[in-house]
Parts: sequence; C-alpha cells; structure tokens
Amino acid sequence: MISSITSSIVKELKEAYPQTVFNSPDKLYKCLDDVFSDCNIPFVIVIDEWDLIMREKKEDGKSLKLYLEWLEGIFKDQVYIALSYMTSILPIKKYGKQSALSMFKEYSMTAPRKFVSYIGFTEEEVKAICSQHDVDFNQMKNWYDGYSFKKEPHIYNPNSVVQAVEDREFTSYWTKTESFESLQDYIDMNMEGLKEGIVKLIAGEEVVVNVAKFQNDMVTFRSKNDVLTLLIHLGYLAIKTDSDLRVDNISKFAVHIPNEEIKMEFRNIVEDNKNYSGVYNLIDKSYIKE
Repeated sequence: MISSITSSIVKELKEAYPQTVFNSPDKLYKCLDDVFSDCNIPFVIVIDEWDLIMREKKEDGKSLKLYLEWLEGIFKDQVYIALSYMTSILPIKKYGKQSALSMFKEYSMTAPRKFVSYIGFTEEEVKAICSQHDVDFNQMKNWYDGYSFKKEPHIYNPNSVVQAVEDREFTSYWTKTESFESLQDYIDMNMEGLKEGIVKLIAGEEVVVNVAKFQNDMVTFRSKNDVLTLLIHLGYLAIKTDSDLRVDNISKFAVHIPNEEIKMEFRNIVEDNKNYSGVYNLIDKSYIKE
C-alpha cells in the first residue's frame, strides 16, 4: 500500500522535475528533500480524507502503524514543507495520550475552535439559500440543523441542504459509508450503559459523553464514552451547547440526535434489530412530538 502510493508520487515528481537526481526513489521524504535541495521551493501538501486507510483497514493494526510512521517521516521537522493541510472524519490517531502526528494543529467536531463556521452552513447562509430558492426554512431547520457550538449555535449539514434545494424534497440525504454500515455493530456493543444511552438518545433525550479517552480509531473501544464519541465525529450525534444537563468537565459534553435526517438513519438501523425491540416506536413518538 505505502510502496504503491510512494511509487505513484515519485513518478509524478520525476516528470515535474526531470533535472533532479533522486538518490532514494523508494523513500518519498528523501525524494521531496531532493527536489527542495535542487530548486529551493518548498511544498504545500494537501491530503483529503487522509484517514480513509484508518477506516477501511481498521483491523490491520500493523499496516496502520506503518502508515502513520510513513506520514510522520514525510511531515515531521522537514525543511521542504511550507504548509500541510489534511482533512478527515476521525481525529488523528492517539497512542495513549500522545497524538501519532503531533506536528499538526488539529480541529475536530469536539474542538473546532476558529474554524467552527466552516464545518457546515451557518444559519444565516441557510436562510439566504432558502430565500433565494423559495424553500421552507423551518423545514430545512428541522431536517438538517442541530449541530451546535459555542460560537455557532446552528450549523447545518451542507450536502443535505444543497440536495434538498435541488430535489425540492426534505428527506435523508445522509451519505452512506462504511461507517454507516458499521453503526449497528457499534450500538450493539456489550458495554455498560451503552444500550440505555442509545435508547435515551432515540427517545429524544440527551446524554453526557466524556470524549477524553477516545483513541481516535474505530476499534479501540473501552467504554460507552468511546463509542458515543465516535458517533459525534461521524455526525450521528451532536453536542448540545444549551443543554440543561450538568457538565462539570471540559472533556464532557451533552449530546443528542441532531435532526430528522439522523433520526431517520437510526430508525432504519433499529427497526429490525432484536437488541432494540420496541425502540422503533420511541422514534415514531419523537417525530410526532416535534
């Protein structure tokens, strides 16, 4: 896997910089350094969904560790780097309390900081979209709002908003990924308090989640908090900043199922799930209540 990626990138480097002599063509970081030494022009490196391998090969711990070491070799303390920007669903993998790629400044669903307004559409943007395209704002809010943060109390799922406008229909446009296919496995895990927490969430209530010990992968689950933290990062749960629940720690958040779109996804999952017998009706009631 890594050798294939390396070969592909090095091939492009050779085509772009034919004058450069590559002393170690099997090592990407050395090839990048060769180009920088020759041209004195640093690189801007952008990787979209860098964690795809972490998610698709989640059980292959050896390969994942090699992948992280490969990335660290490319980025850590390298003079040829002008800027590195990576996007992902999961935060950067942790080993204990230490980030595997500590050279990056990280922004996530639990700590978006100054980039919070770029997570999705803001309420002002959605109002403008609805006005421009003559779409019912209240329906849009009911279906796709619900992601709240201290500086942005209303963030909307941008993909779903766009598709609802294009199709003139309010329904679930949630992107089905391998994460969705695994959701039933996660909520079925035999962990103390997990099922009770899921039932409360489905019934429209909130629960408190401690996100501090989550290892930022899809296999290292030690408690219900780890499972529910993963669901926050996947977008199935949202932080409730105006919750009445007492939260006495900066690593703890009150969370809920954010909107009708995600309720529909939970509904599809628990409808035929024998471990959640009767829960399907709770979702129906929460629809009626709202």
